[in-house]
Amino acid sequence: MTGLSAAVANQPLLMVLSIVLMSLLILLMGVVTWNFDLRRSRLPQATAWEDLSQRLVSLGGQIADKNAELQEIMQRIHERDRVAAEVAALKDLLDTLRMEIESLAEGARQVEEMKVKAAEAAEAYSRETGRLEQVQAELAELERHKIELEQQIERLRRDAESLPKAREELKDEIAQLQQEKSKLEDELLTLRAERGLLLAAREDMATLMSRSAQVQQELEALQRELEQLPTSHLELKQEIEQLQAVKFGIREELPALRREVTTARDELSDMAARKAALEVEIERLRGEAPDGTSGEDELDDLRRRPLCLPAVAGSARPTQQERDALGDVIQHLKDLNLKYNDRTIRAFHTSLKINDISQVTVLAGVSGTGKSLLPRRYAEAMGLHFLQIAVEPRWDSPQDLLGFYNYVEKRYRGTELARALVHLDPFRTSGLAQEPLGDHMLLVLLDEMNLARVEYYFSEFLSRLEVRPRFTDVMNEARRRDACMPVDIRGRKQRAVELFPSHNILFAGTMNDDESTQALSDKVLDRGNVMQFAAPAEFVKPTEGSNAPINSHHRSFGEWRKWIRPVESLVAGERDKAQSVIGKLVLIMESFGRPFGHRLNEAILTYVTNYPRQHNELVDDPLADQIEFRILPKLRGVTIEEHQGDFEHLIRMIREDLRDDTFAERLEHVIGWQRNRSGQFNWRGLDRSQG
Repeated sequence: MTGLSAAVANQPLLMVLSIVLMSLLILLMGVVTWNFDLRRSRLPQATAWEDLSQRLVSLGGQIADKNAELQEIMQRIHERDRVAAEVAALKDLLDTLRMEIESLAEGARQVEEMKVKAAEAAEAYSRETGRLEQVQAELAELERHKIELEQQIERLRRDAESLPKAREELKDEIAQLQQEKSKLEDELLTLRAERGLLLAAREDMATLMSRSAQVQQELEALQRELEQLPTSHLELKQEIEQLQAVKFGIREELPALRREVTTARDELSDMAARKAALEVEIERLRGEAPDGTSGEDELDDLRRRPLCLPAVAGSARPTQQERDALGDVIQHLKDLNLKYNDRTIRAFHTSLKINDISQVTVLAGVSGTGKSLLPRRYAEAMGLHFLQIAVEPRWDSPQDLLGFYNYVEKRYRGTELARALVHLDPFRTSGLAQEPLGDHMLLVLLDEMNLARVEYYFSEFLSRLEVRPRFTDVMNEARRRDACMPVDIRGRKQRAVELFPSHNILFAGTMNDDESTQALSDKVLDRGNVMQFAAPAEFVKPTEGSNAPINSHHRSFGEWRKWIRPVESLVAGERDKAQSVIGKLVLIMESFGRPFGHRLNEAILTYVTNYPRQHNELVDDPLADQIEFRILPKLRGVTIEEHQGDFEHLIRMIREDLRDDTFAERLEHVIGWQRNRSGQFNWRGLDRSQG
């Protein structure tokens, strides 16, 4: 009953059910009572009253119990109402507390923010305090530096008072230096003249050595004559000994003639005694010269037609489009089993085309990569005359390229290149050519050009090529004269002879990458394209004695000039792309510490404009070529570790702007390989044979 009361106190529905049950119970009791009364009426009256009394007592007790339970239920119902009111009040209190908690959380967040700001303010205060101390220290240092500067100014003021005297002393010293300079220049001219004499003497001695067998025969004849003429035996014996002394003296002095001019100058006095005898012998040998020259004209050697310009049967080749001429070159190389990528051939062709702004094309790489074969076979297929010059380690002046004046023979000893300059000059500047070949073209190859210092023997030539007027301004005689190479003949009374390097002469060179060769200077790098040949992935032997047809007619220089386009012909979008890439290269090279100027900017644009692109090709390929040919050679010797970020920037530009993944991957490989070895960058070329 207690459990039921508790349930009733907690739920209104249970209370209603309890009341219904109580009503049913009372009704049941009424039925039971009625039934009892009915039975009692049937019993005897005495028995009925006795049972009735007992039943009434029992029912009274039950009613009392039920009333007690009813009171308890009503009390619990009242208690439930009170508890429900308390629960509602507690709910309101809970909602209030939740709102307060939320407001307290916002306050806590603000408190935390204030704590963070306070910590930052404390840190800033500490930092500013440190800066204040640093500034105070710097102020103290500046004050000390100010005192030192004031002292230095005072010293400079005292020095300034003595400047007039020092200026006079400097003027005297400058005058002395100028006098010494004039003396040195005179001495240099004298040394050059003496060098010419020594070279002439060396050549004469070589001639005498070649005739040693004949001299020996003459000695044997003299010995026979001695046997026949005993009376003059002693005189003839002395003559024989003199001839033998001359012969052995020549052999002993030949190595000495290859030394520096200063050493040769000391030996000149020893040779003076034999000069008269040599002149007699040379006069006797002149009539036997194999070229048939008589020696009457000192410039006859320059008038001779060079062997590289043989008599050409017929006229110039029929006119071709540039792409057709390049197709002939590519096919000719394939016929000879020479494996060159088409892009390499186009790059070499373009480098030669822009000789107005880029005077030399250098083919570099390890020995045996086909550097020398490409120019020769290209010239064959293109219709250019070809002259290969083997550079010697002893070369040290332009005379090694152009020749020298032989003071003993009284004639100029010219080289093949000097004779070619005479005959290919369309303006006949030297006045020596009887048949000028201005419409012909010549490709000159300086083979192994870095065996000697290029600056020594080719520097003046490069300077003349650089000041040579552009082809559009070549008719300007005054500007053309600035580019002429003078023929050094001291004491010549007639008009000075000058050689003009005309635009129809193209210059290329090969250089091997090994420890015995010289590196190219910036002067050469700025004036040429350096095509680095990588070691080949496979070795294919060229076809020897090929039956590949060769057109004997020459390429017209006028037709060649039609293939050359000005920078202004580059369309706007391509020009913007090229200038954008060049702008990025300027920043990268400045970061490397290897900046470049206007000349290189113009050369890159000229190359891009004249590159023979196929249909729908972009300017990306020629721009990538110029990075390889002109930018990477200037980075030789750069420390990779110090400029790792600059190299990454360059690689990213090649990959993203020029879309040349092959080039970017090769550059990454070379940098990674060299970082762990020498630590310095040196470009080793790119094999595009799979491209």
